[in-house]
Amino acid sequence: MAVFSIPLVGASSEFRINLGEISAGNELNEPRITSDVISGFDDDEYRLLAQIPIRIERTDTGFVASFDEANLAIAGITKAEARQALEVEILDAFDDWTADETALGIPTRQQLAILKRYLAKA
Repeated sequence: MAVFSIPLVGASSEFRINLGEISAGNELNEPRITSDVISGFDDDEYRLLAQIPIRIERTDTGFVASFDEANLAIAGITKAEARQALEVEILDAFDDWTADETALGIPTRQQLAILKRYLAKA
C-alpha cells in the first residue's frame, strides 16, 4: 500500500494520500470497455420497444457511455454518471428531434429513425 505525503507550502502540516483507500471500490479495476443495455427508463413518458445496447469506456478522466448505433455519446466522472447522462441524452434527443422532424438534416433523421426502433412515447 503506497502512501504519499505532500508538504503544504506555508503550513505546518502535510497532505497525505493513501492509495489503498482510493482504489478500494474504485472503478479503475474494471475492464476498459464494457457492454451493457438500457432495459427501461425511470420516466413513464417513454416506452422501451427493445433494449438499447450501450458501451461504457473508461478514459483517463472518467467514463464515456455511448449508444454507437445512434451515434450518441456522453462523458461522466463515474461509470454510473456516464450511463445516467446517456439515458438523459437519448430521451432529450428523442424529444428534440420528434418535435419538428421536418427541420432535421439527413444525418439527424437517420439517428432519429434508429431511436424510434428502440423507444416511443408512452
